[in-house]
Amino acid sequence: MRSLIKIYRATADRVTGRNLDKAAARKQLRILEEIEFVCIGAVAFGLFLEMPSLCSAASLVAFGVLGEFVIHRFHVRASKREQNLSDKESNEQLAAIAEVNLKAETERLKRVEIEERRAPRRLSMEQFNIIESRLRAFAPVEIGVIPTAKGDAEPLEFAADLCVLFRKIGWLPAFATRIDHTIRLGLWVELSPNADRLAQRAAPELVVALRIAGIAVDQDVSRPAGGEFGGTGEEKERACGAGIILNVGLHPVTARGY
Repeated sequence: MRSLIKIYRATADRVTGRNLDKAAARKQLRILEEIEFVCIGAVAFGLFLEMPSLCSAASLVAFGVLGEFVIHRFHVRASKREQNLSDKESNEQLAAIAEVNLKAETERLKRVEIEERRAPRRLSMEQFNIIESRLRAFAPVEIGVIPTAKGDAEPLEFAADLCVLFRKIGWLPAFATRIDHTIRLGLWVELSPNADRLAQRAAPELVVALRIAGIAVDQDVSRPAGGEFGGTGEEKERACGAGIILNVGLHPVTARGY
């Protein structure tokens, strides 16, 4: 859009001839047309009316032809000048319109960005399908879904979406909340101390599935299981407003007192 504005302005500045406005150029063109009409009349007068001598008629015709030739060239230049001025005016209008459109589009994108930030993040259908396809084989695995900040609607809604997903694939989710003083902006996957072998295999695969689905998980999958089985603790890209802990192998009864 900015390049288009520059092109319009550059084209508008390339006006040949004298520095006239459009009205002056049109006035000049009308004067040349009147003179050109006089020259044509002189030619006709010399050809068709009786003159005192042949020499006078020839002179009048020659004067008319020469005048017509010279005035025609001036007329062509004046016409081009008027066209250039019209093009300049048109390009200036296009540049102004492009600037208005650019400003409106910039403001629209800012509003969209603000609305996206305000809107709570939810689990999309595409993410749902990706996670389901990778984790269904590990059912039935018990898992605690635990938002770490009470009263924050965004992680609660995202956690609720995850519970629906886990139930659909045959896992056994247990919803619980707790206040955690550690800053966690994505999902944090833990392995319960009492997790069985199926849960131990499912936990790293859960991290992989979440990442493939585009959900930030602050974990290093290659580290061995045991407590918080992986992770550097560094803040990563947000998947939801506050942290959500997924405790793999957590029994529902234990989750109620988590």
